[in-house]
Amino acid sequence: MAQTPEDIVKLIDERKEFVTGDDGFVVFWPTNGICGAFTANNLRVIADELDRRNKEWESQLNDYFQNDSSSQIEDPLPTDPSNEGVDRGAG
Repeated sequence: MAQTPEDIVKLIDERKEFVTGDDGFVVFWPTNGICGAFTANNLRVIADELDRRNKEWESQLNDYFQNDSSSQIEDPLPTDPSNEGVDRGAG
């Protein structure tokens, strides 16, 4: 039985394999040591899901860099929610 796109995305979510990188973009990062093979259809589903998840962030970055008034967005990079290891220059 073939997996539906929803099943594939759900499985990846359950494994926490959609990860936000330092640049703010979501990537697919397989965490189990045994990945096996991916079909072209599986890869398209993953690529489509990454495009969907990154659409808003890419739009925000494009707006930031296309507008000369950078005051609209003070800091385009996401912050670490725990604020651990985040140096904002306060001192």
